Parts: sequence; structure tokens; C-alpha cells
Amino acid sequence: MLYNFLSIMINGGVLMMDLHVHSSVSDGSFCPEDLILYAQIHGITTLAIANLCNMLLILPCLCVILA
Repeated sequence: MLYNFLSIMINGGVLMMDLHVHSSVSDGSFCPEDLILYAQIHGITTLAIANLCNMLLILPCLCVILA
């Protein structure tokens, strides 16, 4: 799902991020909500959804982030 995550050491801690993910709104396999939940479960603290279409279509995922 998230293959290209980046791990950075900051002040003795590890910051994990994936800065280029496509959701099913674009040409990816998973909906934005599932991408966010997967990232949270696996400790990925920064996620950039880089869909190839209108980003307004992923607004429902904000409910997952803010919940």
C-alpha cells in the first residue's frame, strides 16, 4: 500500500513519512480514508496524497483525520 516511506531521525526519534501516495480517487488501489488509517496504524506521521485529479474529491477523508 505505502511502499516508498521515508524514515528520518530527529532528536533521537524516528519520523516516518510517505510524500507521494495515490488513492482510488486517482489511480491507486485504496480509498483516502483507508490510506490514512493504514498510515496511522503503521506509525507513518506524514502522508501526502498526490492524486492525478481534483483533490476536492478527497475531502471526506478529513473526517478520518479529525476524528
